[in-house]
Amino acid sequence: MANQSVLFEVSSEAARKIGGIYTVLRSKSSYLKEKYGENYYFIGYFDADRCEQAGFAEEPVPPEFERIFSELNHEGIICHYGLWTKGSNVKAILIDCKRFEEKAITYKHENWGMITDKHKNYIKYFYWENYGVDSLATDGDFTEYAVWGYTVGMLLEKIASLESFRSKQLVGQFHEWLAGGALLYLKAKKVPIASVFTTHATVLGRTINGFGRDTTSESFQNRGKAVLGNEDAYKYGVAAKHLFEKACANTAYVFTAVSETVAIECEYVLGKKPDVVTTNGFDFAWFERKSINDRLKPYVRDELLQFLESYFVPYYHQDYCDSLIVYISGRYEFRNKGYDLFIKALGIVNARLKGKANPKRIFGIIFAPSNIRGPRPTAISNYLLLDKIDETLESFEFKKECHNLQEKMDEVKSDDDLYTTIREMVRGLKKNGLEKPPISCFELNYNENDDSIIQACYSAGLSNAKEDVVKAIFYPTYISPGDGLLSMSYYDLIGGTDIGVFPSRYEPYGLTPVEAGAKENIVITTDTTGFGIFIEKYLGKNSGVTVAKLLGMDEDKTAEEIANEIERIYHLNRLEKEALKKAAFKSLLITDWKNMMVNYYAAYDLAVLKMKKSFA
Repeated sequence: MANQSVLFEVSSEAARKIGGIYTVLRSKSSYLKEKYGENYYFIGYFDADRCEQAGFAEEPVPPEFERIFSELNHEGIICHYGLWTKGSNVKAILIDCKRFEEKAITYKHENWGMITDKHKNYIKYFYWENYGVDSLATDGDFTEYAVWGYTVGMLLEKIASLESFRSKQLVGQFHEWLAGGALLYLKAKKVPIASVFTTHATVLGRTINGFGRDTTSESFQNRGKAVLGNEDAYKYGVAAKHLFEKACANTAYVFTAVSETVAIECEYVLGKKPDVVTTNGFDFAWFERKSINDRLKPYVRDELLQFLESYFVPYYHQDYCDSLIVYISGRYEFRNKGYDLFIKALGIVNARLKGKANPKRIFGIIFAPSNIRGPRPTAISNYLLLDKIDETLESFEFKKECHNLQEKMDEVKSDDDLYTTIREMVRGLKKNGLEKPPISCFELNYNENDDSIIQACYSAGLSNAKEDVVKAIFYPTYISPGDGLLSMSYYDLIGGTDIGVFPSRYEPYGLTPVEAGAKENIVITTDTTGFGIFIEKYLGKNSGVTVAKLLGMDEDKTAEEIANEIERIYHLNRLEKEALKKAAFKSLLITDWKNMMVNYYAAYDLAVLKMKKSFA
């Protein structure tokens, strides 16, 4: 099959770093390349900066494509050919169609006769005429991707006509409505490419959820029923995208969804049950190759504790030995991502432990990018100064296993000169002009009273007072080596934490829990996520992964269940905690792409079979 079949994987995120689909495409690319070899292509959207960041390396156009690219260029469609270096060096064709969409075209309109208009308006008419997609009053990203998809269709139509491709079986996989225009073009033009359309989350379902409605619970309660209609799409302002997505689901030879959760949502929102569930996977082999986990983790842990102490020590001393570091990460979607549930759970734990004779602390770090000016100057200066203090102490061989500045100062009291030096350095540690350490370690570009995360922390009793066992830290920027504070990659940083909590209300699948487990974090998620539903059936006792009940539940009880698990882990000794971390890693190996790819292959085979029947 590998020698006779060609796979074109079409996505606006192919070799273009934007969101979660980028990670899915990159992580499974090595398996598809192994199966299809040189007959595997990505087709994507050319975006110079993001494509360069993603590792797209442009190369000379192969002779077989030269004529096609020249013809398309004459139309105003520029095709960039190269390799996606971060995507297993798979061949990629990225399309820039900005000139094309503004170019004039004369065509026959069913009501107005022969008219001359811009291509972008003709293309919207094309989808209306052939599929009933109402996009007359739509512009912006719908028009942008409708045009791009149309030009991808033009490219694939030309490739399919080449002698070297006519003798092979062509399969096209199209991700999300954004790539669906190519699928619809090919079907309308009767091009013999076996199409697979994959939904990662429905447009209408995600939109409605963003307005506070629980789409996941609704779809489960109405399982197997098509309840939402086009009128809902018009109501929420996403009619064109919804109708486009619906046309793709009904037109493709095979329709797939990335989790059982999305499959149920598709029936509820699109009225179409997916033919195959292509559950997302994770490339554990790539993850292990890209990290020096065992050697790096102690360093990262040390840096994290040093940062935390530098943040709190100007206000009060506390013990940092055997601290529990708990985190949540994702887009700043306060309810969708469950930041409120995470904060409520931490508040419950804090209320239970406060005042008890246990010196261990819990640090709850919230990684959610927002609009910032930059790190707080005192956060940077204190971090650097504490690092200098540690270096000075280490040079005199006064190094302890964990961070506790007060203990270190007590230890060097016998050395008057050194003690005086360290005491003077400690006086350089500065507060922020506040009575307590602030929740956010960055300065925001808006009033903190308007920030949902900060206000939720205060409401939950998390104020970073000295007596609080649980300390809350809001890190409102993308974690990267250039973020100005911790200055590490996300994957390296989470290797120094203990628990990743991901209580999403709406998460079609969700790779963050898998990434956490791959770095040997204990994992807590919910049964409203595609990942949670998938993994729950594989979990045993002490698996290191907890799926809290949220579907149809009182949300306060969900927060309490999360709090119970955090508190249970808090009371474990170091060896028990490490055993649970290793168990989480082993539990998640079931999600490795080598176990998940079989569903994709089944979808491709079914699409080929259906296409052959349709052309018979």
